[in-house]
Amino acid sequence: MTDRKQHVFGAEELTLIYAAFDEAWEVVKLTHSGDMQTTEVARHRLANAVLSAYRNGVKDRKDLKAAGIVLMQQWV
Repeated sequence: MTDRKQHVFGAEELTLIYAAFDEAWEVVKLTHSGDMQTTEVARHRLANAVLSAYRNGVKDRKDLKAAGIVLMQQWV
């Protein structure tokens, strides 16, 4: 089993993460929308990418948006 530190996000952190995700989705959805399953898989991958970037120290909204998009593309 992987030993992971658990972190509970605060209100300000969640606001930042949600904003970065929403802005990134506006870009990503242009190429990753289609049927409901394709869209949901893309949204899930983007969410994981944004969270990963945040956990790795990206705390600026614009940088978090960009990092999420880049990570998502790398995971294809």
